[in-house]
Amino acid sequence: MSTLTSPLVRTLPRRPDSILEPKAARPTTNGKHAANAAPARPAAKAAPKPSVKAAPPDQPNSKPNATRAAKPPAQPKRIANSKPSSKPTLTAANADRFALYQASVQEPDVDLDFLDRQYKRAFARFPARLREDFCGTALTASRFVQRRPTNSALGVDLDPKPIAWGRANILPKLKPDQQARIQIIQANVLSDQARDAGPFDAILAFNFSYWILQKRATLIDYFTRCRKALARDGMLVLDFMAGSDVLTESTERSRKRGFTYVWDQRRYDPLSGQMTCHIGFEFPDGTALPRAFTYTWRLYTMPEVKDILADAGFTNIEFFLEGEDAKGDGTGVYAKRAQGPADRCLLAYIIARA
Repeated sequence: MSTLTSPLVRTLPRRPDSILEPKAARPTTNGKHAANAAPARPAAKAAPKPSVKAAPPDQPNSKPNATRAAKPPAQPKRIANSKPSSKPTLTAANADRFALYQASVQEPDVDLDFLDRQYKRAFARFPARLREDFCGTALTASRFVQRRPTNSALGVDLDPKPIAWGRANILPKLKPDQQARIQIIQANVLSDQARDAGPFDAILAFNFSYWILQKRATLIDYFTRCRKALARDGMLVLDFMAGSDVLTESTERSRKRGFTYVWDQRRYDPLSGQMTCHIGFEFPDGTALPRAFTYTWRLYTMPEVKDILADAGFTNIEFFLEGEDAKGDGTGVYAKRAQGPADRCLLAYIIARA
């Protein structure tokens, strides 16, 4: 069974699938999650702050070949003044929910590593034109244009708030030429505007966001539009979670730097498959943002999604499941599988090609 503190909080990162050559292990990071009209998929784990080093000791004045009558006494070492942290302690009053979401949930580089390797396996080249559906802040799209100067990306989301946050906080960090190769539009992923902007080498719908399309006919329509927007050498890449833990109503917590991430599976209806979940954050001073993000989805099964993809015209559908070690813990390595174990919680990628 994969070692997870919740379906959306991985104790190990996802690494490229084991079909290809083994890769070095990545540092431990955490899971991910998002939806279309819900706040977007904010960003990766923040880099650690550099440590403050003591200043070097003063050196006595000297000149080359100078003769000293006596050795001067050693000067005391000067220790760098310790300055109070410029970062205030996080509280519900000063926390940015999008920034907290990034620190808790997204792994854009891991996702894009997987995409690059699978795309190259299929087409002997890297993808150059990407569409990130349900993009939120468009973090993944922005990382994509940073990878290669030939890359361009379109982010599509219906919610104006995460789009505005991404434009204010993510796009300015890109170089001018990278900013010119990314576009974010506020639109429905079912709109002609999203479809006609192609063709794309890859379309991504991550963090189970496509589950917001709760009617089977609507999901068929979405997948059909994706297929028509793909280039001849194109692929749709989805992620998926499954297992008995996903069906339970439960609340789980994961400690982060300066706050606690809360995943709340509030309600699951077995008759309709509808699921309501919340993401919250708790702080050391006792304050909290209990429902910073809310999602109402249909919890599809893998066979359902496979059948719907086939009905939408995809003929090559592959599942990549996370492996496990001898102890039953998740390895973070995703391998192509035709059958899977009955894990309590299982994470997967799905790749569909026409």
